[in-house]
Amino acid sequence: MLTRFFLLLAGINITNPLALVTISHANLTNNRGYGLYVNTTHGYVTLRRSSVVGNMGDGVKYHFHDFRPETKLVDGVDVHDFCTYSTTYSQTYPFLMVAEQYADSIVERNCGKRFYTKHGYLLTLHFTHMSSDVDGGASIEIRDGSDTNARLITIVEVKNYTRPESVVTTGNNVFIVFRAAAETQTEVFMEVTAGRHKAYDLNVTETDIDGNSGRGLWVEWMRSAVHLHRSSVRRSNHVAGMHVNWGAGDVNVTYSDVSDNYVDGINITYGGGARNISWSRISNNVGMGVAVYLNETTINYPVRQETTLSYSNVSLNYDIGVLVGNFCGPAVVNISSNYFLYGRYVGLEVLSCWRDSDLEGVQRGDTQLFIGHNHFEFNRQVAVKLSPLVRTVGTIEHNDFNDNFEGAVYTYNEDDFVLEIQTVDMVIFENRFKRNTGSFVLNLGLSHYDHRRGQNMLMRFNWVQDNVVSEPWPGLNPRSEVAAPVVVVSSNVRVERNLVRVAIVTVVIVHIPVVVTVAFSVAE
Repeated sequence: MLTRFFLLLAGINITNPLALVTISHANLTNNRGYGLYVNTTHGYVTLRRSSVVGNMGDGVKYHFHDFRPETKLVDGVDVHDFCTYSTTYSQTYPFLMVAEQYADSIVERNCGKRFYTKHGYLLTLHFTHMSSDVDGGASIEIRDGSDTNARLITIVEVKNYTRPESVVTTGNNVFIVFRAAAETQTEVFMEVTAGRHKAYDLNVTETDIDGNSGRGLWVEWMRSAVHLHRSSVRRSNHVAGMHVNWGAGDVNVTYSDVSDNYVDGINITYGGGARNISWSRISNNVGMGVAVYLNETTINYPVRQETTLSYSNVSLNYDIGVLVGNFCGPAVVNISSNYFLYGRYVGLEVLSCWRDSDLEGVQRGDTQLFIGHNHFEFNRQVAVKLSPLVRTVGTIEHNDFNDNFEGAVYTYNEDDFVLEIQTVDMVIFENRFKRNTGSFVLNLGLSHYDHRRGQNMLMRFNWVQDNVVSEPWPGLNPRSEVAAPVVVVSSNVRVERNLVRVAIVTVVIVHIPVVVTVAFSVAE
């Protein structure tokens, strides 16, 4: 067992390791700097069954930095020419290669290679460095199989000094095609690795990260994957308990406890990728429970954009329980089978893209939104907030909204021309709304001036029962926005075949100290 405590600097500082790093059964406690600091160009850093407690800086900091190979030999390993190297049965990994096109070449370049490993293993392709004197003058096509007929994973356009997320296969074969226009100076360094899972940057397993003065866990410039598993991150004091900053790739948090931080629980601010938080507890953080911000202007860009939160407990956070930032382009947001309990502010907020593809040149595509099989209970503000709601196709179904203090579902688009020309198709289906309070239970609205008739919302087969609805300002007669269990704000919202029963509407009449209570039951 390794013990490092009361040091004047970091407990452990690892800079430029030449191989993978594994730290096990370590006790990194009460150091004046970081508990663990790793600066690497390779990744493959594992911290397991350890304790990182009471350090004056961040508990764990991982920083990935790019390098540009200046020669055809890196760390004693040949860098092979992609187009001329002959792949054989004796492929060994990691496999370094460079795909090149020259400025004085008058012919286009088009070459493909198959890479493979033994059954049960996957291949991960890393983009080590890429440059081109013409953005988009070359491309890398990656297919999940042995030839050009296999499923297309992605096509990466070569742009000067950009680095996409690492790409992983689902089997033991990958086929890569390099295409470049004539008279284009292009250089793409790539690395192929083999393993049972996608190659990872940092893996933290069965580790206690507690009481550090900075962040608990800080990952900078990730390129592939980060995994927090069966670990706890608690009582951090700066930015977030777990902070992923810059880069692109997959972030997995499973069976972990991120609680009692004096800032956000999990803050992910980067180019994007797949984010999965499941079977975890995100509780009692002074900031947000989970905050996801997607930066579309970064040099790092993802293969896909996906956010999944499932089978988790999000409770007692002082700010928004879960915030999913907006992204212009195809994306998936899946919030299913969670408990949002006793939040001190909004339970769940999902933002939409405000920009138009034709007007501003952003990616085409909508967000696929699914909110299902969750329990939203005792939240101080509205349980689910979708404002604005555009460029979204999705469903809110089979949820329980009980005992929330300021309503259950709120959707609204302000009067903005760009929002009015976007598409929406939402269905609210078979949810239960009981014992909620506030000026509404559901406030449903899209854009008022839907010029293209492309926005639609349908509320059907829901139970709205035993809710207490009251005007927000006692003593003032409402001239607009009257309190009601279901408030329909725009004409492109349809409400049909719902059960609205025993909803108590309390209205205080001005100058008359009498409370008028109206109870009604509607069933279609």
